[in-house]
Amino acid sequence: SLTSIVRPKKGDLANGPRVLIVEDDPDVRASLCLILEMEGCQVETVSDGHEAVELLESDPPKFDLACIDIAA
Repeated sequence: SLTSIVRPKKGDLANGPRVLIVEDDPDVRASLCLILEMEGCQVETVSDGHEAVELLESDPPKFDLACIDIAA
């Protein structure tokens, strides 16, 4: 299951892994967010790389994982 892949060992993170989703398609972004939240992740989304860089530069240790859309 996705839970065994994404979720860290018990006690590592109190509220689940913190995931940043970078995706320009709003439907894909919403679907990924919903799936990850259902698995116990804390999810934040942005629509492009510029927003992601600004967010990551302002607080680098905020996320445990970034899902980045790199398709052309």
